[in-house]
Amino acid sequence: MRRMSQSYWGLPLWLALGVGCSEPDRGPGVPHDAADAPDEDGDSSGEPSDAEHPFPAAAPSAPDAYDCFFVETFDGPTGAPWPEPWEPLGGVGAADLRSGWGRLAPELTKYSLARMGAPIGCRDFSAVVTVMFADPQTQGAAIYGRQNGGYLRETTPFGRGYSVFSEAFRDPAGVGLWRELGGIEQDLTPVAPFEIIPFVPYSMRLQVTQIDASQTLLQGKLWKAGEPEPAAWDVVFVDTQTSLQGAEGGIALDVWSVLVEGEAAAAYDVYFDDLVVTPPLTKPELPTDLSI
Repeated sequence: MRRMSQSYWGLPLWLALGVGCSEPDRGPGVPHDAADAPDEDGDSSGEPSDAEHPFPAAAPSAPDAYDCFFVETFDGPTGAPWPEPWEPLGGVGAADLRSGWGRLAPELTKYSLARMGAPIGCRDFSAVVTVMFADPQTQGAAIYGRQNGGYLRETTPFGRGYSVFSEAFRDPAGVGLWRELGGIEQDLTPVAPFEIIPFVPYSMRLQVTQIDASQTLLQGKLWKAGEPEPAAWDVVFVDTQTSLQGAEGGIALDVWSVLVEGEAAAAYDVYFDDLVVTPPLTKPELPTDLSI
């Protein structure tokens, strides 16, 4: 793993371009209007202070500050914990290194979701990761950005951020855009169908770009690792949720299981590799055919 504070073009080209709650069922969520969403800290006092955030935004002038250049290769001995700065944010049943992959599985609960987070302090970014599923019919995996260090409604502050979610458990399987607001995960787009096969690596990208003071462009895609990255985005959404506009936050990797406590001894594993975070790769263009 490396933290990077270089110019964009200082990255090797292959890194710059990518490597190749409506509980409990994580089915279609119900997006909430801003007026209906609970505050992140569970009261009506507004935004929590920086001191309350596990992942405060890094000061721009801080030495070696996290600044949207971040690479994680999950190198290390098998069985070792995920390297710094990763930390479990909630629901983690297993998280370790396995032959150059980061293994992650959730605890089985009524809402079986594991989350590992890295506090890199980004607002606008493009993040790509390789993901591989052991049992796709029961699993999903997500990249979160603008993530505040929270986990659902089990932390203070409540979880918040934007994500692209490989919804392997769906029929048909595919990819969608989500957000977490007030600790409740909400789907923002229909699922774009994509076949997901066990133990086949896929690349997943999330791009988040502030368009203006009141609108954020979200873009996501999924493709088979090792193949050329498609030019088109699979899912696109423009979000106007007030509390997420202009927000900085960390990166998180999530694993979801449809299995719940009492159904099995443990959830199946999901594996991550070659996470690369950079500034957005393309100049944002506000879509004209979306209902916001």
